Amino acid sequence: MTLSIHAIQRDMNQAQISQSLDRAASAANPRFPLFDALRAVAVMAVFAYHLNRVAPTHSTATDLLSHGNCGVAIFFVISGFLLYRPYVAARYGARPVAATAFYWRRVLRILPAYWLALTALAVYPGLARFSDRWWQLYSLTQVYDPRTTFAGIGPAWSLCIEASFYLLLPLYALAASRLYCARRGPRREAAVLASLALGSIAFHVLIGRTGENSLLAYTLPGTFYLFALGMALALISVVGNRVERVVRERGALCWLAAGGTYLVVATSTDAESLGSVHPVYGVVATLLVLPAVFPSEKLAGRTLAIPGLAWLGVISYGVYLWHQEMLIEIHRLIPAPLPLAAVALGGTVAIAATSYYLLELPFLRLKRRSPWSRPAMHDRDGWAGSPYAGPPVPHGYGPPENEHGLA
Repeated sequence: MTLSIHAIQRDMNQAQISQSLDRAASAANPRFPLFDALRAVAVMAVFAYHLNRVAPTHSTATDLLSHGNCGVAIFFVISGFLLYRPYVAARYGARPVAATAFYWRRVLRILPAYWLALTALAVYPGLARFSDRWWQLYSLTQVYDPRTTFAGIGPAWSLCIEASFYLLLPLYALAASRLYCARRGPRREAAVLASLALGSIAFHVLIGRTGENSLLAYTLPGTFYLFALGMALALISVVGNRVERVVRERGALCWLAAGGTYLVVATSTDAESLGSVHPVYGVVATLLVLPAVFPSEKLAGRTLAIPGLAWLGVISYGVYLWHQEMLIEIHRLIPAPLPLAAVALGGTVAIAATSYYLLELPFLRLKRRSPWSRPAMHDRDGWAGSPYAGPPVPHGYGPPENEHGLA
């Protein structure tokens, strides 16, 4: 009898492993149509946050706008999922990810648009600490010096964290591929990610109380838990979990829960006391990202039907880079919040679209010319994939190049 039970358990484990292998190999790089919509939501939240900082309304809207910096947490969770998913899939039979090719794609995605914006804004209207700390700003290392954390392009502090994550992710993935076997690996890795996330939260809280070094909370050690949330979702998307079925059936409830959590936080806490990467924002971000990881056709169709939403997500990187300086400069001429928001957003979107089509997109095409890339079937769109393609993607949505959270 005991032998029969063990045999059944062994067969069940083997079946689960086989299912995971089939899931990982069944779709090389399908798209996630809802992620562009989430990027649009995230970048508009950050825009609203800076609008409130530049021209506060001193009304009920102030509470809602003042917590828009949670958009940064959304970007980080998206990055953790999209960038780690191919590494997890590779452990179950999908094509391996070469570290050199990964770094090449990250450089092409982040640096050209950032360097252009940094140079242009340094010329006019001028950027803080650019003259004496330009090398830190161009190398995305300003967050590791408390004097320059928010120097240059203010929101670029989060790009520094993204760049640090890019550097370490292939190393973590290599260690994970050696340590976690197919049978017990997922549970063990989930436990490791949870431990790392808790350690990151502890670092964020403790270092944030140290005074002079408090800004080090806005580095990768103090924000890794947000990426870990996305990495955990990547693990679930490959291996499979009952969470997937529930989210596909109740995805709208996840978004309602995210909205409700945000409203409670926004109306009961001071934004300055939370910062941009507070753990509660991780809860909001995860609830928003879950239906994008496991989308239902109905939810995706309704969301993508909103005019311009997915396209705004496509150009969101440029919006993120340019919007704060645009708000500051236009505020000198238009102090009223609503007209300021309309003019600044219009100008920012125009610059971001120009940057995307004339600069970012040509560089992104170089991804396929990487000396380290190997052509493969089903790799024509370059997205970090899920075992499910989800609902059909309308033509023109979900460009293949946006593999990370910030763009």
